[in-house]
Amino acid sequence: EFARTRLAMDMGKDNAPTSSSSNNKHKTSVQAPKTTTTRQYRGMTDVVVQICKTDGPLGLYRGYGIALVGGIFYRVLYLGGYDAVKTEYGHYKHQEQQINNSNNNNPTTFLERFALAQAIALTAGTLSYPFDTVRRRMMMQAGLLIPVKKTTASTTTSTTAQPPVHYR
Repeated sequence: EFARTRLAMDMGKDNAPTSSSSNNKHKTSVQAPKTTTTRQYRGMTDVVVQICKTDGPLGLYRGYGIALVGGIFYRVLYLGGYDAVKTEYGHYKHQEQQINNSNNNNPTTFLERFALAQAIALTAGTLSYPFDTVRRRMMMQAGLLIPVKKTTASTTTSTTAQPPVHYR
């Protein structure tokens, strides 16, 4: 996951010139400026080698702790939430049958359980998403010469006297 994330962030960089329109027959069109950034990595192996050179082998595990916390948080919400909602829905359905004087003791149907599971999965994923964001950000900081210590909504500052580091 680590190397794939770092390589994905590097894919947008290229040193080939770009133009606003390659099929334009007129020579008077305005060309887009050439990009000056180059790719940092050549492949997944190169990602691992360069991170190990700058941070050592422990640099490959940045974000691992928060990934464990986020995974546990997601599973607790998913499994515990499904069990709780399924039980409560069963009680609600049973009370509704008693009010209607129905002797039909149907358990929840497959479609009802499926809808409950999907709602719980969506809720658990939404609530655990901030952990994934922090994990990816920590992974992207591996190999940086300026470690980022504090973040706010508008700027990211480091402990050194250098200018702030900003991420897209």
